[in-house]
Amino acid sequence: MFVENFKDDFYTKIINQRLLILVALEADALCACKILQSLLHGDNIQYTLVPVDGVTSLQGVFEEHGDQIKHVVMINCGGSVDILEILQPQEDVSFYIIDSHRPLFLDNIFNQQQVKLLVDSETEAFELPEFDDIYRSDSEDDEGRSDLEEEEEEEEEEKEHESETEPAAKRPHRKETRYQRQRRRRLWLRRRDEIKHKYYYYAHKGTASALLMFDLGWKLSKDNVDLLWYGIVGLADQYVNCLIDREKYVTDLGNAHNHVLRLCRNDTEGAAASVNSRKIVFDNELCLTLYRHWTLYDSLYHSEYTSCRFRVWTVRGQKRLQEFLADIGVPLSQCKQKFSCMDVEMKTNVKEWITKLAEKYGFHRLDKIMVGTFYTQFGYCNKVCAEDMAHCLSALLHSPDRGQSVTDNFHGALDALTRTNTDLLQKGLRLAQDQQVAVSRQVKSFIDMRQPINAGQFIYAHVDMSMPYVKYFMTSSSLFQLARFLMNAWNLTTKKAKELSFVLSVPLDSDQGTCLIVGIPSVMEEQHRSFLGRAFEHAAARSHVRAKKDSFDAAVIELKMDDRMEFCDALSHVLST
Repeated sequence: MFVENFKDDFYTKIINQRLLILVALEADALCACKILQSLLHGDNIQYTLVPVDGVTSLQGVFEEHGDQIKHVVMINCGGSVDILEILQPQEDVSFYIIDSHRPLFLDNIFNQQQVKLLVDSETEAFELPEFDDIYRSDSEDDEGRSDLEEEEEEEEEEKEHESETEPAAKRPHRKETRYQRQRRRRLWLRRRDEIKHKYYYYAHKGTASALLMFDLGWKLSKDNVDLLWYGIVGLADQYVNCLIDREKYVTDLGNAHNHVLRLCRNDTEGAAASVNSRKIVFDNELCLTLYRHWTLYDSLYHSEYTSCRFRVWTVRGQKRLQEFLADIGVPLSQCKQKFSCMDVEMKTNVKEWITKLAEKYGFHRLDKIMVGTFYTQFGYCNKVCAEDMAHCLSALLHSPDRGQSVTDNFHGALDALTRTNTDLLQKGLRLAQDQQVAVSRQVKSFIDMRQPINAGQFIYAHVDMSMPYVKYFMTSSSLFQLARFLMNAWNLTTKKAKELSFVLSVPLDSDQGTCLIVGIPSVMEEQHRSFLGRAFEHAAARSHVRAKKDSFDAAVIELKMDDRMEFCDALSHVLST
């Protein structure tokens, strides 16, 4: 069921209880976890914190800890799956789910005892089916019965009526009534399937879990600048990964701005502000990946929008990028050194110069060049933009270093949020730069080899194990990033590609012979709403391939390498109908 009063129906219920906290490997979930940790520490609430990277991991963790704990908090996991069916918990176990994945599973919503969903009902509209349309009581007994059971029941009824010497003329009427009841049940089941298909068709994201946890802290009067920053980073993570539309982003950003004005009102009052206090400031920033911690040239070269606009994978595109830099008046000697080391005048005016010449060089969408955001600064450290922090956390969570476990990556990213741990922050920023370079060069390799192929209803590409950057794309998060970049680049080189969805695969486990496949809708569709999750399920069922749906994201599936072509053929048929 939905929990709208977080303070009374969630927080007061877990005080003096030991918790099991399960957190998905997402920057938004990480920030929400950091906020919840701060609240729990303030009230001396004991908890066990475990990261999970899929449904299988979720089952394993619950089997290990479930017998000892009766209150489970799940962050960005569990809301979109049948949690009671998967985990098979005892009846006295309660689940508190803070999950931005949509749609939420209907059994979780209508469960009034064990499952509590923490949602933002003020900004989200949930178009739910009626309870009777999904769980009609008068059909529950009939639904599970087989044809043999129905025939046996019919024979017993006929024998009973014959023994009562009832006139035979009335028996057809009884049988007709039974057929009418069966027909009514079939019609109800068909209508229920249609309603559920419509409800589950599109997968999208709701309000960031980090913002929901900050809202809880605010209502408990325990909010501060650090918790607000974590909430803003969670929102930025959704935006940089194209999980929400710009309207949703601007709305949530405006709400966060109100809290910034409230909590940071003394930051500019001279002596009232400590040099080591955290400051959060709103500003319009360039949509260039990590440019404040990189070189301006590298950021322009490797950022998705500017790279695609200039077509830097061609010689002509690289020359055009250099012409652009010359036109805005930044010498190569300046833009190829670290941004923090550039001349003060150029650092100050570069945003204005770029936006002024954007349209001349084909940047028709200014919202792709500039975005309203927040940055933070404490002490004498360089300021960090919320989007850059989101890139940093994602890079740490999905580090290509195979010597580190999922738990190591999770706790490293969690520590990077601490204001004093600048070493981990710098490490995350370097990893994010390496990730961005790998994506850009992989896209160039795909285009040079003309590897993406038209599979009828979608464009398909495969990252081969022999490619030098394959280690960066072994997770669904990084593979989605590559898919978005490649789709936008390929749309500029191929006609009619804009009308097709994009499907990308990568080898996952060479020993087991499995691969990971993700899909994103075409640019003609709303990018933050994807129907490919349902399409993947139907294609897997139609082709009878050995598939595994383990990710919390909808449009992600694991297959045997040998089954890829059968799956793609079935997917093409599903998308054409």
